[in-house]
Amino acid sequence: MALKLGPAILIVISFAAILLGIILHAISIDEMRYRTPSAQHHDTKVVIDDKLSDLIWFLQITDLHLSNRGHFEREKDFIEFSTTYLDIVKPDAVLVTGDITDGREPNTTFGTGPQLDEWIAYSNAVLRSNASEKTAWLDIRGNHDNFNVYRPGDPNNLYRKYSIRGKQHARNYMHVINKGGKNYTFIGVDEVQTPGLKIPFNFLGIVKNEDLAELNEFKKISDEWNSQYRIWFAHYPTSSIASPNGGLRNIVDGPYLCGHFHTIGNLVTRMHATQQPGFVEVELGDWKYNRRIRLAAVDHQLFSLVDVGFKQFPIALMTNPKAAEHAMPKFEPIGRILNSTHIRVIAFSNATVISVKVSLDGESDRQMIHAGGPLYVLEWDPKKYSSGLHLATIHVTDSEGKSQTFSQSFSMDSSKDEFPLSARILLRAYFRSYVMAVFFLIVCLYTLPLLIMKTIARRHSEAGLKRHYHGTFLHSLHLLSNINRLFWPLFLIPIWLAIGPHFFGYLVDEAIGVCFVWGVLIDGTFIHTGITYNVASIFLLLIHIPITILITYQVKNSYISTATAGRTASIKNFKMVIHLALTASQLWMGSLLHSAYGTMSLITSFPFIWCILIYAFCWYQCTTITRSDFVGFECPRNQEERQSLTGQRIRDDKSSTSDHSTC
Repeated sequence: MALKLGPAILIVISFAAILLGIILHAISIDEMRYRTPSAQHHDTKVVIDDKLSDLIWFLQITDLHLSNRGHFEREKDFIEFSTTYLDIVKPDAVLVTGDITDGREPNTTFGTGPQLDEWIAYSNAVLRSNASEKTAWLDIRGNHDNFNVYRPGDPNNLYRKYSIRGKQHARNYMHVINKGGKNYTFIGVDEVQTPGLKIPFNFLGIVKNEDLAELNEFKKISDEWNSQYRIWFAHYPTSSIASPNGGLRNIVDGPYLCGHFHTIGNLVTRMHATQQPGFVEVELGDWKYNRRIRLAAVDHQLFSLVDVGFKQFPIALMTNPKAAEHAMPKFEPIGRILNSTHIRVIAFSNATVISVKVSLDGESDRQMIHAGGPLYVLEWDPKKYSSGLHLATIHVTDSEGKSQTFSQSFSMDSSKDEFPLSARILLRAYFRSYVMAVFFLIVCLYTLPLLIMKTIARRHSEAGLKRHYHGTFLHSLHLLSNINRLFWPLFLIPIWLAIGPHFFGYLVDEAIGVCFVWGVLIDGTFIHTGITYNVASIFLLLIHIPITILITYQVKNSYISTATAGRTASIKNFKMVIHLALTASQLWMGSLLHSAYGTMSLITSFPFIWCILIYAFCWYQCTTITRSDFVGFECPRNQEERQSLTGQRIRDDKSSTSDHSTC
């Protein structure tokens, strides 16, 4: 029997190994590749000193979710950000990385689509504050901005009408900032789906081959213009993008700034990671609930950042030495830190900054000197810190008595602390890969025991079964496997979920699509959708497997009842209560589907409508079970004993009846 189980066990181990491999890939990177010096040659004569030069700084916000369903304080605070922060920080650019609007229809659960009043609120906030005249305002779409947008030229693609950059660029774009005679390139990667599906199956972004070609062209143009640095920004983390052969990660050659994950409900508040090609990817917490703001800078071609809350003043960011965790030796001249003459910090507040102090490795605070603009400097000897990891602490105070403390580690030899495991998994492991592995692992763990019982266990005698697992759940599964009218419907449901359509419906208003677990086919276009694996896994875990367990125990009870009382067991009330609760859950999920994609999606929904009918059929079949359903389960000797006992019981019943007649 062990040999027979081998292939099944191998399949389960294979899927488990795939899932483990994804996690292990996320835990570590190729350190040799990470530490490899850049192929491009940086000017070795550049010295980081006390001059206000070779320095730009910018702000990022993400996931605004300006809404017409309430929460109007988001809009009010955004208006304040667009005015006061630009006057205080005077950034060279502001990056707005998607989900500008909420895109949810009022008074519906899952109704989604472009909302004109939300886009007007965004446009008015930016235009009335003159934000686009004060700085380079670089906005890009997120999935919420693309709900129910059939094509880029669709009239309801309000991003093209009311955003700042959408009027000029339908998708990807680059923007070059010249400061101090030097160019800095910002590349916006538009990764939204086309067509833009309604919620919830638009969670993944897509970068196609034509996008990769365009992004490579941007890099060539940037090189021709002798750009000092490239900053990449988008809505989606690279782990939530479907890209040919991981193509986007192989193109990015600088910091990649994004949003979308909302810090997983504040469970992972610092979601940063270094990717395999050597660039750092940094997700920013949302504006929607947390009002997070990022201050970033490029100082002598070294990138730094700090994330703060709205109205959290004063703000300070050390740009030299830069934070070790964000080091990119392959793309940055890290050696300049060791040859620098001054520590450099930029500081801002809504009152006058009166003091910036720095402490290295717990030494006493040293007062920094204002070098002009937001820059504060302090002469130092970097060779004292040439090996290992060190800690810098900055204390900044303004004229109103407000003070803040910021800390960061730094190194000269590429020493660094690793990012949190949760952040590495979320940013390095492709979302679609691990949710797919989880789904197929669940399918295998469900179907293989049933299949084994069907094809192998029936060959063994009941005596053998008693000796091995009589009285266990496997014994009950073995009983279920002998009743074809119950076995095949339950067995085939997860198989259908894995290969068949889940529903048909209006995934966008203009076109009917068909949804499979592995993606959506709509209007001749195939779209990868990782959330479908999540929905199917939840259905199996919360609906199908519990119902299978209930039916399995009902079969076992009928097996015992037909042996002792000669009739099938009645269905206990508590089982029906549980089943009705599970059915109600299916109908509730079906109502969400209906709210999102219309009546057709509900009627054609396999998991939420048709499976209800299949389960009802199975419960009805449980009431028709007789002793003959278990003939294949018992060995011939046991069948003869059962027949002998049954015959003896009949004779006893006849004898008893005769005695009563005589009386």
